Amino acid sequence: FKKALNPKCLVYSLFLYTLKLRYGLDIWHWRSNFYSRKYKKIVVRELNKLPIEQVAIDLGGGLGEIIGRLKTKENILIDLDEKALKASEKIPGLKITRRIKGSWKEAIDLTPNNIDLLIAINWIHTKKPEELTVYLENILKRKKIKFLLVDSLITPWENSFKHDFKFLEKLGYKIAKRFDDGGENLREFIIFEKIKL
Repeated sequence: FKKALNPKCLVYSLFLYTLKLRYGLDIWHWRSNFYSRKYKKIVVRELNKLPIEQVAIDLGGGLGEIIGRLKTKENILIDLDEKALKASEKIPGLKITRRIKGSWKEAIDLTPNNIDLLIAINWIHTKKPEELTVYLENILKRKKIKFLLVDSLITPWENSFKHDFKFLEKLGYKIAKRFDDGGENLREFIIFEKIKL
């Protein structure tokens, strides 16, 4: 209820609700939006502190509320939900240079090969650890990705999975930073950095 008292959040939520009606968006897109969820603002702030300039990709980024606020020159949004991709075009202020319907396979086929940042958050909790390992390994072995953002659940909920990301060390990644979700106490965010590109 407190979230609804914030005028900016209320106006933005109503705007997203009109997009929900127009495009048939899933409910979480307008309920868990940029102004109602602290973690999204924190993620944008932390990512914009990184030495990223050229290319960022948000894999499973929904409406692009995070990727569209990054300082990189090329911000690529990839999602399986075509409705979310279309709706994202109507959100003012987002800088998204490409919208692609797809998943990790489409990320592999993308040019360029050098990528400053890959974001893989939220959807990863629905994947078994061995599945997620295959998805990320396939991308990270074929692309030169400097930074990777993932999130880890503090307490997994029903039908979700907690990941330790140990396989990333074998691919030459180290933890560059950890940060919390702004008091929501649901997850921890981890930025991995490639030691040698």
